Amino acid sequence: MNFNANLNNNKQIKLLVALLSPVFFLAADSSEPSIAARVSRLVIQVALIVVLTRMVRNLNKGRGIPLVIGDLLAGVLIGPYALGSIYIKGVFDGFFPRFDGPISVSPELYTCAVLGSGVLLFAMGLETDLKMFIRYSVAGSIIGIGGALVSFITGAFTVSLFLQMPITALPCLFMGLLASVSSVGISSHALMKQKKIDSTEGISAFAAAGTDNIFGLVMLVVIMGIAGGGAGSVLLKIALWLVFGALALRLAFSKKLGEALNAVSFANDLSLLALGAAFLVGGVFDTFGLPLVSGAYLIGLSLSRTSLASIIQDRIRGIYDLFIPIFFAVMGMLIDLSVLFSTPVLLFALGLTLLLTLAKFVGCGLPALFIGFNTRGALRIGALMSSRGELSIIIASLAFVAGAFDARLFGAVMLMCLISSCGAFLFSSFILKFPGPGTKKQVKSDELVHVTWEFYSDEIASLVIDMLLMNLKEDGFFTQRINIDEGIAQARKDTVALSIIGTGSAVNIETYKGDVAFVRNEVHKVVINIRAAVQKIALSTDHPASQKKESASELLSLIKWENIVLDLKAETKEAVLAELVDVLATRGKLYNRDDVLNAVLAREKIMSTGIQYGIAMPHAKTDGVSDLHVVIGIKKTGIEFNSLDGEKARLFILVVSPKKRDSQHVPFLAAITSVLKDATVRERVINAATNEEAYTLLMGR
Repeated sequence: MNFNANLNNNKQIKLLVALLSPVFFLAADSSEPSIAARVSRLVIQVALIVVLTRMVRNLNKGRGIPLVIGDLLAGVLIGPYALGSIYIKGVFDGFFPRFDGPISVSPELYTCAVLGSGVLLFAMGLETDLKMFIRYSVAGSIIGIGGALVSFITGAFTVSLFLQMPITALPCLFMGLLASVSSVGISSHALMKQKKIDSTEGISAFAAAGTDNIFGLVMLVVIMGIAGGGAGSVLLKIALWLVFGALALRLAFSKKLGEALNAVSFANDLSLLALGAAFLVGGVFDTFGLPLVSGAYLIGLSLSRTSLASIIQDRIRGIYDLFIPIFFAVMGMLIDLSVLFSTPVLLFALGLTLLLTLAKFVGCGLPALFIGFNTRGALRIGALMSSRGELSIIIASLAFVAGAFDARLFGAVMLMCLISSCGAFLFSSFILKFPGPGTKKQVKSDELVHVTWEFYSDEIASLVIDMLLMNLKEDGFFTQRINIDEGIAQARKDTVALSIIGTGSAVNIETYKGDVAFVRNEVHKVVINIRAAVQKIALSTDHPASQKKESASELLSLIKWENIVLDLKAETKEAVLAELVDVLATRGKLYNRDDVLNAVLAREKIMSTGIQYGIAMPHAKTDGVSDLHVVIGIKKTGIEFNSLDGEKARLFILVVSPKKRDSQHVPFLAAITSVLKDATVRERVINAATNEEAYTLLMGR
């Protein structure tokens, strides 16, 4: 295992060296670089950031450290204040040479970072269903507002005392603002690690973080207006933001925007148009002195209530994965290490971290005690809310560019974000380990259950999650994608709550024990719909309109009484499949027994053919047979078959048919399913005394 990991890391290092080697041959030139040279430099810089951040993320897998921390540290490492400024006279002037002014990277690279912040806030807007959020997040909103207000005041007063300036000065206001917001993603890491993402404290923390993020964006508009100068400027910018906000909310509660985008033929075009609209509105905002990110957020928010939200999120994933690491890495590059490691700045950063952490504990914990949480629950919520991440870093960068933060204050804030992120994760993980309810009154069993479905395909798993969220949303659930990087979503309605986590080809759902049956049923409905759609496609493919359709009785005549086994001996899923295939092998119906069995097992790995009511329908197309064959097997005690309803399978219908010609494969499955819909028939077949009795029942006689 260690050897494989080291080998993989060596390959990544070799790739990085290969990418870097051409750069050393670029001659240093003190004159202003040409456009071509600037473009070449930008391409190389982006390549380095992408490769290094991806390497760091791969190394970080399974360790639970938030991705933003790795991206920031990667940026610090290769930035102009560290390795990026290595200079060889006459040969090489550094991967990331230092630029004069507050922004120490090239304007082109900083522009890429700004675009990344727009993509990030657009995605955050897509994840926020404001109407459902208001309806189901009253407790979380109270906690979030309390934490935001106390943290805002604490941050502003701290800078006021440290820099000896009025609390209304821009540095104080920006510090209060970035202190008020929390990182949902970092909280979700801790909850996932302890498998308590669907706990009462977890749900409340997510809602609270959403509230203080909205508070932060509103206050950001106000403070940017102040930075632009004059009360009239502030009022104008607030009015502009409110006009666009009202438009966005109007769109959010109507279907017009969704219908307009639905007119686009391709999902990729639709998603790019949506992202383009976010940049357009963000650009208009920026022109009037408002933050670009607030405009992007509003467009994301306007689309969050439409059925297109999940499609857009899926389609922009590649853009997200490209630009978000660039944004955080560039933020790391702006940190002046010579200033950061000075004693006064380090002490200020540590003191600031401590004070702002306490502010979240007090601001979130005290309201929690008054709305039904006990001391344990209040501490858990305070710990989960104490991290500062994505939005805090965006606010700090805006303050730095606006001149409100100097290099010392910016470096201290970035260090505070790093420490609070790690500290919140570690402390939350620690405090969540202690058992016991976090609420004063136990409304529902505190036992959380984890249910996993393996679909053996990343695409199918993603489709199941999207359809499940869509169905839950139509049923009145508040659905929210919490962390796009980790594939985490949450849904809740009244006392029912569930968290959905996509991990490759598996779908993991965490919910309370009493809601497991409901969750299984919802997933079952999604899979049935997918299966029905696939069967319709197969029917249209295998049976052209010109082909004569066969009656149900003709299809059922494919069942032979001698291919019915009333008492299967096998005790496992794989053994049952082998025993069914051996029935045909014994009767000389197979060209190659192993090929047929492997085809059946391979189909089973894609998705279990265990449906419901104790029925399983393993099937496959294979070159190991010349005609369609059916085997019926019965195991009265049942076999664990990963069925959709979680029940053991007792009745097995194996169908194998040739690959290279049209067959009655799918029509037969539809016909036998129609017969077995009758519960009485199913039970009589399972309890049949003879092959002839079972045969007669299956033939529908």
